[in-house]
Amino acid sequence: YHVTGCDILRAGQDKATGLQALLDHLGLAAADCVAVGDGPNDAGMLALAGRSYCMADGMKTAKAAAKALAPAAAPDGIAQLCRSLWPEIFR
Repeated sequence: YHVTGCDILRAGQDKATGLQALLDHLGLAAADCVAVGDGPNDAGMLALAGRSYCMADGMKTAKAAAKALAPAAAPDGIAQLCRSLWPEIFR
């Protein structure tokens, strides 16, 4: 999310509705899903996912919706999070 960017979505659609559609298609429960975000456009998705993380340098709305904080995005916050969640895969 950035002041020079924008999301163009159909009315009533957001990342949460997209995630729910994917979960339904795959036959998975939201409780078994991990989501990561940092902006207000991620808040619904973060609230839906069973395990959700906002980057430490994320915006207040995303932090409020997430269940936990991840390291700051730069330089390698996502990599750090993945290594902590799945150490057997990301060594």
